[in-house]
Amino acid sequence: KRRRGSVSSIPGAADAAAAAVRMVEEAGTSGLDAATLAARVTLPLSVLLETLRGREDVVAFGGEPVSLVSPRSLAALADTAEARLRDFHGTRRLEGGMPREELRRRVFARSPAGVFEAVLDGLARAGRARVSGETVALADHEVRLTPQEADVRASLLSAVRAAELGGV
Repeated sequence: KRRRGSVSSIPGAADAAAAAVRMVEEAGTSGLDAATLAARVTLPLSVLLETLRGREDVVAFGGEPVSLVSPRSLAALADTAEARLRDFHGTRRLEGGMPREELRRRVFARSPAGVFEAVLDGLARAGRARVSGETVALADHEVRLTPQEADVRASLLSAVRAAELGGV
């Protein structure tokens, strides 16, 4: 017996779900809000969400409205964030990390709510990034002085000690 209103009782629900997954994939890193997607595949929103629940080829974010993103797009965002951090460390190597909001603005500006935190969490769990407070850095990034900078630092410290300004 089939319950009235169940997904299996709606003709074409499986085909519509497959079409929905393709549309989410095509939407890329912007994802699609579930209400728009339900209208495009002509299924009631609740039926669409029930049909997509538990699938590994689509990830839901947020509450009202729910947004859907493909795992491939999440991986692309993670790779882009990592590349952006690499560029940041290359140009500003003496900073401990990139401000979180700068990374969000530069990489995740068009992504649905919740995606930024999920991707950062994934990067941290995979050992690819380090999140501390309001900054994000590649896991292997360290602030290091060049040998010339270290020599200048040592010279300055020696000059301060020689002038007996160390206690001031």
